[in-house]
Order: sequence, then C-alpha cells, then structure tokens
Amino acid sequence: MGINTTKLKRGFRELFGKTVQAFIVQLRMETGLMLIENTDLSISEIVYRVEYSYPASFTQAIRNHYGKTPQALRCLA
Repeated sequence: MGINTTKLKRGFRELFGKTVQAFIVQLRMETGLMLIENTDLSISEIVYRVEYSYPASFTQAIRNHYGKTPQALRCLA
C-alpha cells in the first residue's frame, strides 16, 4: 500500500477510535455474543468460530467484556 505500519496504525486509530487489536477483540466479542444468544451451538464451537484457541480464554474475555460468563449470557437470552 506504500505506507509504513506506524502511519497505518495511527490512521486506523483516528478513523475507528481504537487500536487494530481492540477492534478485533470487539468484533470477536460481538460475534460471540450473537452466537451465544441466537444459536444452539456449544460454547466450545463458538470459541473456535470466533478464533480463540481455548475455551477458558474466551470465557475470561467474555466475562471481562460483558460482566457475565457465556453460560450466564445464554440463560438471559
């Protein structure tokens, strides 16, 4: 693209208001929540669909983001 990574990252942050990593995490959390609430997929299957390697990592990320475990969020749906 003819642009160095520092300028690309700075431009991304200016455009989206967050880092590339934070944007990816947000997409994973939103997709995970949608799958938890709207499908009968197991939590393990959702973990791999949102590209986490371990269910425990996904559970911790969801808890940090939404304040509840995936199982608790599913019960609320």
